[in-house]
Amino acid sequence: MIAEGEPYAPMNHYANTKAIGEMAVINANPSALVLRTNFFGWGHARRQSFTDWLICNLRANKELSLFDNVFFTPILVDALALAAHELVEKGATGIFNIVGDQRLSKYQFARILVEHFSLPDYLLLPHSFNGAELKALRPTDMSMDNSKAREALGRGLGDASHFLALLFQQEAYGRSAELFSSVAPN
Repeated sequence: MIAEGEPYAPMNHYANTKAIGEMAVINANPSALVLRTNFFGWGHARRQSFTDWLICNLRANKELSLFDNVFFTPILVDALALAAHELVEKGATGIFNIVGDQRLSKYQFARILVEHFSLPDYLLLPHSFNGAELKALRPTDMSMDNSKAREALGRGLGDASHFLALLFQQEAYGRSAELFSSVAPN
């Protein structure tokens, strides 16, 4: 897992623009708060999220091949926003990894999701990233160490099971539908 102070080498244009943006903010204001994250949540009409994609396809009874050797530290966007507000209130500055407390593969994450949404787990197929033909180079480990944030906040940030239980509740209360319709389709 990557800590805030470790050097990084962006693998693609998207990652490079994020690195350039971070450097520009820090150079312009050395006391700025910069957050790095692996968030998930509900999408909208113009952009389906990873969890939307999983849920929609599994509800449509489609098999999904998911990388079992690509890792991240997912956090629900609501928990990310709460942590960001808390850090601002505490006057935190510098770079913070605001991610979940748990390092998971995409496949492991999907297995937890199916439990909370009562979806068929037999449709999830583990797949290796090795040999995958993607449009852009991608890292196989996007997991980040959140110990600096946990120390600053005085608490853990949460695990995937907790976050996915909240996501399920949000859908039951209509939040997914509300967010989906909040942005007009193209």
